Amino acid sequence: MLLLSVLQRGLGFLSTAVLARLLTPEDYGVIAIINLVVFLIDSMSTVGVGQYIIQKTKVDADDLNSAWTINLLIKNTFFASSALAMPFITAFLDKPDLLYPMLVTLLILPLSALSTPGVYLLHKELDLKPLFWMNLSVRLTVFAITLVMAYVYRNYWALIFGTLFSYFLPVIGTYVIHPFRPRISFLKFHEQWGFSKWIFFNSFVGYIKGQIDMFIISKLYSSENIGGYNMMKNVAKMPEQILIAPLSSTFLSTYSNVKHDQHKLNQVANISFLGLSAILCPLSVFMFFNPLMIINILLGDKWFAYIDIFAVLALTLAVTPLSILTNNYSMALGSVKPYFYLNLFSVLLSTCVYFFIFQQPILYFAYAFLVISLIQTLVTGAYFNIKLKMPVCFPLIHTLGLSALAFGLGYLFFPSQTTHLSVSAISAYIGYFISFYFILAIIIYSIKSKIYEYYYIVDTVIQQLLNHLLKLMR
Repeated sequence: MLLLSVLQRGLGFLSTAVLARLLTPEDYGVIAIINLVVFLIDSMSTVGVGQYIIQKTKVDADDLNSAWTINLLIKNTFFASSALAMPFITAFLDKPDLLYPMLVTLLILPLSALSTPGVYLLHKELDLKPLFWMNLSVRLTVFAITLVMAYVYRNYWALIFGTLFSYFLPVIGTYVIHPFRPRISFLKFHEQWGFSKWIFFNSFVGYIKGQIDMFIISKLYSSENIGGYNMMKNVAKMPEQILIAPLSSTFLSTYSNVKHDQHKLNQVANISFLGLSAILCPLSVFMFFNPLMIINILLGDKWFAYIDIFAVLALTLAVTPLSILTNNYSMALGSVKPYFYLNLFSVLLSTCVYFFIFQQPILYFAYAFLVISLIQTLVTGAYFNIKLKMPVCFPLIHTLGLSALAFGLGYLFFPSQTTHLSVSAISAYIGYFISFYFILAIIIYSIKSKIYEYYYIVDTVIQQLLNHLLKLMR
């Protein structure tokens, strides 16, 4: 099933590679500005229907109906109010010509609210095959539509209509793969809102955290530079989107199933974190050392001006496992409120850092994004270790070790840049990954008998140090 999910995500990767050759950085810059506004509004209207249903122990029809009603009400309220405010938003951005495209793209809000919440029961029960085939069919259809429109019109409208179809077709698909038919109900409104209100706040703040650099860049630079930066950011996240994102609902379901056993929950968290780190750390370093070749193969030479941005942003991939782990861990425990405050801290931190580079070249924003990601990782890890007793200290140390190993091997295997694949380059890449996982296998084998004791010792020692530091700061 995982392989099928990766295949599905890989289709999105192929779509980007093809469309990047038909459209220009300026087209992607326009789309970046539109998406920045529209998806901000969408994030503000997100109430965590799926998370609520998945984490709840027992789910009945009233839960599903109430979840659907809340989502429908809030999505359409935000759609109506945002549509009325859009002329003022485009005027503020000095982009009045984007009014109509933004209004069209805004239709994703009412569309996304129509899906039946019954599909989340499939996630809860880990019955993912129907979801895979539905999503694969949608992606193939959307890819075909977008490709034809891009070839014919050669402008950003191809991407806008592709986005609309990517929201409209799943609505139909959810009713095909699941028999539940929702209706208006407020019976479980209060119960769900107690959980969803923090998802509501957290989604908004979380989106700001991830896109605050784009908000600033959109005011400072041309559409071409905006599109270049945003494309490099998206390509740098592709390994996570293709390999890790399909596992997100699985993590949440698994953590929710064992959340009443703290010891078992911590073991599962440790194993999943180490697995994520073992995948993302070497890939992050690989992309850092080979940006020219990767961008040439994926996007073409028209994007070469932005390879330095890509190389820096690629390093942020190594710290994403903690974000994935803490998000799903806190969701499983129903502790969404702390994650909201951590995201709020990240927004304030980002604002301060970006303030100092306000007038600098766009590459500085990539460096700032990397620094902010590292600080966020350390603060989040320390908080969750103390408050939720989540074992993140050892995984963090392990991630740093894996990153150091990957960098060392990178210096050995990737001595020079190349734009094209060759026999020698392929040999170097294969040698890099084989060496990395061979050394990792030796390390794991050598400590397997003591691994849980090692977790306990490291986490206990570091937690005591953190508690001591907190006492000194009070």
